This record gives sequence, structure tokens and C-alpha cells, in this order.
Amino acid sequence: MPNFCTLSAGTAALLILSACNTGSECDSFHPLCTTISIANVAATEDGGNAVFTVTLSASAASTVTVFFTTTDGSATAPRDYQARAGTLSFPSGTVMRQITVPLWPDVYDEGPDETFTVVLSAPTGATIANGVATGTITEDDACAPTGTIAVGETVTDDLEGTGCFFPGGEYLDMYLLTLSSATDLLIDQTSDDVDSELYLMETDGVTVDSDDAGGFDMNARIDLTNVPAGDYLVIASSFNAAEAGQYDLSINRVFYGATARNGLVSALYTLDATTGAGTMIGSIGFNDVSAIDFNPLSGVLYGFGERVADSVKVLITIDPTSGAGTEVGPLGIVSSWNVGGMSFRADGAVFLYHQDAGDHTMFTANVTTGVATLLGSTGLSGAGGNGLAFSPSGTLYHSQNDGIAGASHTIDTSTGMASPLATTAGPPTCNSARIGGADFLSGGSTYYGVLKCGSGGSGTAFLAVVDFESGDITEIGPTAAAMDALAIR
Repeated sequence: MPNFCTLSAGTAALLILSACNTGSECDSFHPLCTTISIANVAATEDGGNAVFTVTLSASAASTVTVFFTTTDGSATAPRDYQARAGTLSFPSGTVMRQITVPLWPDVYDEGPDETFTVVLSAPTGATIANGVATGTITEDDACAPTGTIAVGETVTDDLEGTGCFFPGGEYLDMYLLTLSSATDLLIDQTSDDVDSELYLMETDGVTVDSDDAGGFDMNARIDLTNVPAGDYLVIASSFNAAEAGQYDLSINRVFYGATARNGLVSALYTLDATTGAGTMIGSIGFNDVSAIDFNPLSGVLYGFGERVADSVKVLITIDPTSGAGTEVGPLGIVSSWNVGGMSFRADGAVFLYHQDAGDHTMFTANVTTGVATLLGSTGLSGAGGNGLAFSPSGTLYHSQNDGIAGASHTIDTSTGMASPLATTAGPPTCNSARIGGADFLSGGSTYYGVLKCGSGGSGTAFLAVVDFESGDITEIGPTAAAMDALAIR
């Protein structure tokens, strides 16, 4: 055999390759005679791993090494598989090694099979003959949504072993949620039987958020702001494997309220939609914030208030995370009475209900300058509360409860004139009952309002539901004293 060390590199390479091709004894002694190859592999998601086989063409006289790394294709890490990188070593006498790539099963059928690749590089003691292999993840998703769920809905079901489950053995139920617009969400899973674990996922398997208890004992909660429009999966599961039992799953938007005591600085609250309980976010920094609502186009929370320094009535924006208010500009309404209600139409136009001693009037306002423009008289009067809200169908509703009895109305958005619908009645125990702030739950027909009992702005307040057909007002539960404004995002 030639002394390759005494030859030029080019001549040595040609001689070595010639010897390799004839099966010479150099096969086991020179790296140019030993090649490395990696084979394609297909695996199902529930198989747990894609195992790639890397082989040498022949046993080498010394250790052979090669670097490997995974790269995304239609399958991506870490959603579909665990990214891997490292160095394989082939001690003398070894001709086969394996690369194991963990696969993550989807809980929702994503459709076609997905692929990724493993790439070999930087060999020592050998050359690469085939350095790229495709891993095909075969879709075997057995799970389909248990059903659908909508904002404002509660479903009751059971986790059980006959349904779907996570790789760790945790049972799961999956619900398809469709959001037509960006919104805040409260998702609750409550149970006396299982230690709840809750997920919100995009339909491609990306987790938006999750919670395994949320500080609520056996319950779990996801609290998110400004969730984009689209389709999502809400997954009810358990913290422990093979844990079965009944649960309740509910989805609500976030309720915001503002206090309005005469001459006192207002505060922003969140309200529990099931109990009415209020949790203060922070001071708004303006007096008598008696009306708030979200602009459906920008998602900005607007309100009416009065400057602390000179009591000028102004349009403001409010930060839902801190409660802090920022002036947009003066409304230009000169009156000792307040704007009792405000509501945004779907096109971004905002309407204001202004109550005065002799007449109640409707205004629109410029959200850039704050300037209000008179629409006309409502034909109503009195000192009652003034809940104002657009329904999802675009009808502007108004509820006025002056004393024990009052009325609900629709408002003509071109003239401001009110048309009566039904006589409303507060609970007999609620003196001087009136509806303050109000709003519809978007996508539904439920009209929520702040029921105020007592006079002077400091009486008892309740979160309530108003039925326009029957006129009934149903208390949900007490909320913070002096609560007056309400907005649902």
C-alpha cells in the first residue's frame, strides 16, 4: 500500500478513493474511505419520538464524530417536536448510532402530515455521503372538539377516561371558541371533583395561556386582555393523570365599573359578573365619572368626568390596567347636571345621555377633541338613572328607573327622541331605585346595569340584569358603594 503521507494531498486523495472503490485494505484506515449517512423516518405523534438512524459505510480504525441539528419545516419546534443538536460519536468498531427527537402530540387535528429535517455537518474521521434526513410526523389526532362554547356561556361536563387525554394521562375536554372581535376574557374551570387545569390554545396548538389552580383551590382561571379575534380551543383538564369528575367551564368578558360620588374623585373597578363584587383598580383622577364605554374600533376605554380643579365637564380616556384617566377635551356642555350615560356604536360614533332638571337630551361627541354636539330632546325628564347601551344588533336602549317604577326605551340616534318599551320595576326593598351605567354583553341579548338604591350617589349599588320585554330587574349581587358607570369589554 502506498505511503500516503509522502504524497501531495490531491494525489493521495485520488489513490485513496481508487483503493476504496476496489475494496482495498485501506477501507478501515482512512476517513475518505468511510462515509456517513442518515435515513428518513416517519412517526406518529402518539409514538412519542422520531428515531433517526445514522450509519457508517464501514467500521473505522479510530473514532468518527459528526455534528447534527434539527431544522423546522412545516413542523416547528417547540410546538410539534423538541429541537435537538449535538455530536454523535462512533468508537472504532461501531457502525450505527441513533438520534431521538421527541414529538409533541396535537390535541386538535391540524390536517396534513408535517415534516422537519435533521442535518449532519462537521465530520471527523469520515465524509458525509447523505447528510440530510426528513422526519415526517404522521397526523393521528384522535381528539375533536367536545363542542363549542361562547362568551357568556357556562357548560357542565365530566372528565372521563373514554375521552381524549394528554401524553401524561390527564383527561381533557376541548371546546371551540370563536371571537368576532378583540376582547378581554375571564375563563373559569370550577370543580369539586378534580384539580382543574385550564388551557387557551390557538387551533394550531400554540398555547395562549394556562392555569392549574390560579389560587382558587380546585379551580382554575385564565384572565386575559385584548385577545385578538379568531378561533381558539378552550381545554378543560386536570392537574393529575387519570383524574375523573364533573366540572363547570364558563367564559365571560371583563366588566368594568366606575364610582361617581358628587364632588369626589372616581375610581375604576372590575366587577365579578357572577356575584357583582367589585375590585378596585385605581383612581381615575377625575370627579363624578358617571359614564364609561369601550370604543369598538380602537379598544380604548372612554368616560365622562369633571376636572377636579374647576368642575368642567370633559371627555376622558381611562387606562384599564391602572385606572388613570387622561383628558381628551371639554364637552362644552354647561350644566350642573351630569352626563348620565354613554355608548359607542359599532362604527365608533359615541352617544351621550345628558340629564337636566327640565329636559333630558342626547349628544354625540368627537373622540379627538371631546366637543359634544346636540342631537335633540329625548322627551324625558326627572332625576332617574340613565343606563344607555347599544345592543349587538345596533339598537340604542335606555333604562330609567325613577323611584320604585320606571321605564325602558329605545333612542332614535338621528333625533335623540325616546320611545317607551316596558315599565320597569326595581325590588321593593330598593328605595329610589334607578339604573345607572349599563352595557350589553357583546354577541348576546343580556343587558347588564348598575342598580342604585338610595339618593345622593352614595347608596347601595347592585350589578343587575334588565329584561326589556318584561321590565323585570334582577339583582346579581351587591357591588362597590357609589358604583354608577358600567362597561363590558
